[in-house]
Amino acid sequence: MAQYEGFVVSKKEEGLVEVMIRSSSEGIPGVSERVNQQVCHCAAEGSQVTIDALNEAGAGVGDWVVVRRDTSVLLRNALILIGIPVVGILFGVIISYYMTSGFRTLSLS
Repeated sequence: MAQYEGFVVSKKEEGLVEVMIRSSSEGIPGVSERVNQQVCHCAAEGSQVTIDALNEAGAGVGDWVVVRRDTSVLLRNALILIGIPVVGILFGVIISYYMTSGFRTLSLS
């Protein structure tokens, strides 16, 4: 699980808080060095990211907190993102197979 440190900027409704995370190094927080070298370098040292997080600890405005991100959600989203096009391609191949009578080729003899 990825962990980030930040501070609570404001409290929101239903147990949510707005947390500002400041990166201690250049690049996008939580991303590998290889990926950081290949993407936009707009996240320089000292850049900040603001997120909404669940306030299970009851933190107040100005408190330093540790935010954890569940990586299983990322894996599930990646599988959905890849799976839907693959299913569409397979469905298209099956439909076209039956519509063209099995991909028969014409012989020119």
